Amino acid sequence: NPSTSQPLPRGYKDTLAKSYYDPRKRTIVLVHGWQNTPTSQFHVVLIPAFLEAEDVNVIMTDWSVGAAGNYLPALLNCIRSGESVAKYLKWLVEESGGDLSRFHLVGHSLGGHQVGIIGRNLGGVVPYITSLDPALPGWITNPNRFKADDGLYTEVMHTNAGVSGFLTALGHVDFYPNGGVNMPGCADRSCSHHRCNYYLAESLKGRFLGSQCDNLASALIGDCDGRTLNMGGLTPKPEYTGLYHVETNAYSPFSKD
Repeated sequence: NPSTSQPLPRGYKDTLAKSYYDPRKRTIVLVHGWQNTPTSQFHVVLIPAFLEAEDVNVIMTDWSVGAAGNYLPALLNCIRSGESVAKYLKWLVEESGGDLSRFHLVGHSLGGHQVGIIGRNLGGVVPYITSLDPALPGWITNPNRFKADDGLYTEVMHTNAGVSGFLTALGHVDFYPNGGVNMPGCADRSCSHHRCNYYLAESLKGRFLGSQCDNLASALIGDCDGRTLNMGGLTPKPEYTGLYHVETNAYSPFSKD
């Protein structure tokens, strides 16, 4: 249902049975970041984008109570929330007769690490995990941070790298749009940090062709001429690895392809 959400709490079999959830369809699990709520930009941008691109289930993970307030408690709550969401998804799959092979996890900022925690607690078998500018503060040496093997194919978009977002590569594939630090059309770091949400949304129906880079320095300055790969999109690309640079427009439509 593109306009009306339904609560789908763990343990309530009758609620699940009466819901629109269809285990035969792909399921997108969205995990927001620090101080976000169900009405935050992350959800407003991505929920309609996924539903317009494909007939899928979209599950919005609401951990807004744990994500509120100061950053350090939110970081700790992020880890607990990830463990809890993994238990929820195990229950959902078992009760619905579904399959984790139909799942795509998408998280932004703190949620960008939380989707890794979820995937890890599900045994690393989720086929597609997208981490959108995963948070930097508190995660450099954190053993719970996002890792490439948290899923079968993991992709990271860096749009405020080294500031609000993580600088170095974390996934099977890491994209550094416009050098990964300051996004065209953005006047502050918050805009750049959130720009990845729009890139992913647009990629579901469009193309952002990036070129593979030899190393992080090349990705940051855009000195890349390797094989091309589309950033984002609906389906995983498990045959690819590496760092990629892609150029975007300053305003929507962001794709130059």
